[in-house]
Amino acid sequence: MAIYRTQSRRPLILFGVASLLVGLVLGGVIGRLSSPDLAAQLAAARADVRPILTSLDVVRIEYDSLLTGGDSGSPGAIARAKEAFTARRATLALIDQDITARLAAALERVGSLVDAKAPRAELEAAIDDAEATAREFTGG
Repeated sequence: MAIYRTQSRRPLILFGVASLLVGLVLGGVIGRLSSPDLAAQLAAARADVRPILTSLDVVRIEYDSLLTGGDSGSPGAIARAKEAFTARRATLALIDQDITARLAAALERVGSLVDAKAPRAELEAAIDDAEATAREFTGG
């Protein structure tokens, strides 16, 4: 008489659990190695203020032309600075909400001074304030 023995499912279950654990560990290690570190993420976010600074420089350079009635790039440049800020506002707020709020107010002030064709000295002070606030994100 032959005795039939059924195979146990225990080795199959152990192999499945071991494979799952190895997969989780490898996935975590690969995910960790492929993601940027916090310093890289902060550096990228801080680089977002560069277009704002560039636009403020254009406002400063082109403003005299606006005052004399010529063709000036100042209104367009402050509009670009505001657009760049609006596009990056959420990211910048993650770094520092207070600086973000002050930068928003400084850009609005520069914009209103450009629209009002304020005296050059008043605009220079507002641009200096906006640039100093933006540079707080870059650490310098």
